[in-house]
Amino acid sequence: MRTPILSAALATLFLSGCSTTVIFESDLEGAEVTTVAGQKYGMTPVSVSFSNDDLDASRGPDGCARILGVTYTWPSGAKVASPNPIVLCGDGYQFRYVMKRPTDAPGIEKDLQNALQLSKRREAQLQAELETERLYNDRFMWGPFMWGPMMMPPPPPPPRPHR
Repeated sequence: MRTPILSAALATLFLSGCSTTVIFESDLEGAEVTTVAGQKYGMTPVSVSFSNDDLDASRGPDGCARILGVTYTWPSGAKVASPNPIVLCGDGYQFRYVMKRPTDAPGIEKDLQNALQLSKRREAQLQAELETERLYNDRFMWGPFMWGPMMMPPPPPPPRPHR
């Protein structure tokens, strides 16, 4: 598990000069995010990388970059659309774009149930990753071959003589 974490950290460090990430989120997770051009990004929360060269080419006189607008669609069919284009201002390499599910749209129970299932699935995945990390640390990081003389367990007591 350490390898993917290290790889992700190195990739982020290496790519931070080449791309900018936009994290599309919603108040009720599980909405499908689709651009006005029809490209599907995935379900909220979803991270999408954009080339810094493309973003620089889209900058207006205000210095802000622009990306295609998106539509969020929940399982119930509730929809909300962003402005087109979405304006990204600032010098960061990561932006958050959050939209809320329309309160007057029908089917809130279906969307709440979907969000609950996604949350449970994510929790189970995180628990599995935590357990894998624990096993890795127990077996490879702190196993008996890593013990130095000061960390060796004490020897067993000598046998007691019989009377």
